[in-house]
Amino acid sequence: MKWKLTALLICATSLAGAVLYAPGASVSHEVAGHIFVIPEERLFDARIPWLPPSKTSSFTFILDFAQYPQLIPPHRVLVQAPNDVCGDGQAQMLRIACGRETAHQPLEAPFTKTFPIADYPYAWDYYATIPSSAEGEQPQRLQVADCSPISPNPARPKGTAICTTVWNVDGLILSLGFEEYELPDIAAMRERASKLLLSWETH
Repeated sequence: MKWKLTALLICATSLAGAVLYAPGASVSHEVAGHIFVIPEERLFDARIPWLPPSKTSSFTFILDFAQYPQLIPPHRVLVQAPNDVCGDGQAQMLRIACGRETAHQPLEAPFTKTFPIADYPYAWDYYATIPSSAEGEQPQRLQVADCSPISPNPARPKGTAICTTVWNVDGLILSLGFEEYELPDIAAMRERASKLLLSWETH
């Protein structure tokens, strides 16, 4: 698989190598023919050492800023071209984002937690599930996020779980990282991220 879902947007405790921007400045990014003019303070350009560098055809923007400047923003959105993401043998969430499968149910609770790998408790998925209307029918399921735990750290002494949700906006693939307890807000976070991105597009 070209792209590992949860690892790309995992949270860290401190921010190293961040680029500081002058207020009011902006920068242009082009992804798959879409051109965006983005306020520079919204761009996340810090390098997280254990993650691969982003492709030059992608960018990451900040949806919600951290409470303290030295911390990595809690909600960052990676914007990518389909050619950099889509491939064979991918999870349902990516197949839907890449247009290879159609979602037939809304992105809303109740959510069902499943462990795709037997006897492996360190990776799990969440699905929006609609009960079957006829006897013997399988319930419809829509994968909305995948999650994995992270170790305790100074910012989160008790540890937590980090999740990633992926979706399509106007032909682009967006990935958003969030904490597991925020799952009920997933639809609202997707909507805010989509609207913010489209507000920067030039025509």
